[in-house]
Amino acid sequence: MNSQLITRHYQALLKCLGIAVASCSAISSGLLWAAAPPDGLRVLDPVATKATLLTLLAVLGVILPLISALIPRQYLRFIATVFAAAAMTNAVVLSPMIVVPFQDATSFIAVIGAIGMAVASVPALHEPVEDPENSGTEQA
Repeated sequence: MNSQLITRHYQALLKCLGIAVASCSAISSGLLWAAAPPDGLRVLDPVATKATLLTLLAVLGVILPLISALIPRQYLRFIATVFAAAAMTNAVVLSPMIVVPFQDATSFIAVIGAIGMAVASVPALHEPVEDPENSGTEQA
């Protein structure tokens, strides 16, 4: 029953959660960009670490979830992969060495939304795809 509900309203869920994940990631990225480079990193260069995380967060957390919210439903594997990558990127930014005030809350919301969207893609992947041209006819 729940899987039918998810597959029926998948497009609306995709748009809502996709925009929510992208906006929370964008807020998190902006707060991380405005903060000073992280202290306490002994092995890694703090400026390079900050630049790398900002790039990953912009691409995997903001741009790709927005693109996947607007593409057709037939690319479900891509959508599930994008949201799993967005969740992992936002989870990496939650590291205690990197996190800044209020950015942790927006990253946590983005992680939960992205994981939810990746999990919601699984029942939609298992739904049989109907061909609109042959929906009422049987083939011999």
